[in-house]
Amino acid sequence: MLTLPSSASLAVLKDIALPVILIFPVATVIICKLFLDQEARIAIEESFKKSEKQFSLMAENIHEGLTIVEPGNTIFINDRACEITGHTREELQHMKTTDVVTPEYRPLIMEAEGKFWETGTLPEAIEFEIIRKDGSRRFISNSYSASWKDGKVISRYIITNDITERKRAEAAIRESEERFRLANLATFNAIWDWDLQTNSLWWNENFKTLFGYRAEEIEPSIESWTSRIHPEDLSRIETGIHAAIDSGQQYWSDQYRFRRKDGMYAEVEDRGYIDREAGGNPVRMIGAMQDITERKRAEEAVKKSELKYRELFDTMNDGFVITDLKGTILECNTAYAEMLGYEKEELKRLSYQDLTPPKWHAIEEHI
Repeated sequence: MLTLPSSASLAVLKDIALPVILIFPVATVIICKLFLDQEARIAIEESFKKSEKQFSLMAENIHEGLTIVEPGNTIFINDRACEITGHTREELQHMKTTDVVTPEYRPLIMEAEGKFWETGTLPEAIEFEIIRKDGSRRFISNSYSASWKDGKVISRYIITNDITERKRAEAAIRESEERFRLANLATFNAIWDWDLQTNSLWWNENFKTLFGYRAEEIEPSIESWTSRIHPEDLSRIETGIHAAIDSGQQYWSDQYRFRRKDGMYAEVEDRGYIDREAGGNPVRMIGAMQDITERKRAEEAVKKSELKYRELFDTMNDGFVITDLKGTILECNTAYAEMLGYEKEELKRLSYQDLTPPKWHAIEEHI
């Protein structure tokens, strides 16, 4: 049997190659082949060692955990996988995935991994919770790939990401959205959210209730607001809100008339908060519109009532005066001022005692 020369003997082969070629041409072919085969073998070994070193460097410097598993045997675990679980490499080599998974997620992992080995079906990225060696809990995401031979899975590669912070952020967002939803239910105001970058505008359900519009009639843009403001109020409102946005203010508010579905105008009070980036650039505005039609009507009714009272009060022939408990004159009609020879504004700087003789003061204190 022909044996390949060792690497140590290559130098000898090189030293004797030239004489042999000159004396034994046929042997030369054999020796050259041996020499070339040995060179190829060494090159392959060096290439393998280099690839193995590169893989090790790559695997230990990625931000994700990497585990390589063959049926019944874990052949590689990088440092990041150990950091995520809190276990040593030696401990993880003798553990199954389900050993670190919280009880509520174990059925999910067992089903996915069982199907993977039985059918070769690669599961989607799976998100679940683990219990670390120190007892703390973390959320991780596992992604899978595989090596195949003769139609069978011979090894699988598991990429693990710690997604705990993302899960916490998602939970905070859900909690915030739930508070916002409940706040919407607790108010009768039309809540709006204006994206200042795209000019899109969102309204809550109360917009439809307050003003009678169907969902398909409400444009998803700022026109759903500006097109319904009374023409006599539009310029004032647009000028005011853009002045607040452009001047760096944080809040804006105003009152105006807003058209209902039936064509009538509601009196509304609108307030908005301007959300800005760190540099002060406005990006969003959130606010609430309140229908104050009934309040305005009540205020107008009070004004009319006061006007009627004032007209009656001032045109009476009898003198009337209103004082506080200390006798200070708060109001009087024209007849009362004329009787005493004062102007009405002069009387408001006096008390009732200033207008009566001292002998009556003691009696007036008991009235």
